Order: sequence, then C-alpha cells, then structure tokens
Amino acid sequence: MKEMMAERQQMMQRMQAMDQELTELVAKMEAVQGTDKVDAVAAVVRALVAQHTQMRSQMMGMQGRMGGMMGGGMTGGRGGDNR
Repeated sequence: MKEMMAERQQMMQRMQAMDQELTELVAKMEAVQGTDKVDAVAAVVRALVAQHTQMRSQMMGMQGRMGGMMGGGMTGGRGGDNR
C-alpha cells in the first residue's frame, strides 16, 4: 500500500511538472508573432504529444501491476478474453 501511495505522489509531481512546462510554452507562444509563432505552436504540440504518450505508458504500467494484484486486472481474470 505504501508503494502505491508513493507511486501516486510521484505521478502527481510529474503531472505538475508537465502542467508547468505547457504553461511556459503557451506563454512563449502567445508572446511571439509571425514564423516564430509557428515554431512556438509546434513546440506546444510536441510537448502535448510527448506528455500524452508518457501518461498512457504510465497508466498501462499501473494497470498491469494492478491486474496482477486483482487476478487479471481489466480482463476480469479471464486473460484478455472478455466473452
């Protein structure tokens, strides 16, 4: 249980850091014009995609660990066959 709480705390800290990164990138984006704006928008999109990918990976890892604790996780203990 302590391990799960520590993992949750780490996840919250990572999410706060991600939010801060996006806030800074958006502020830069809003401050520029012309071709610099295009580059700034691209930086925001890259950050969003990277964060989404990272969060999905973390969630899948957590789901896998929880599945081991609960006898199959999202598959209801049926090894992926939800029929």
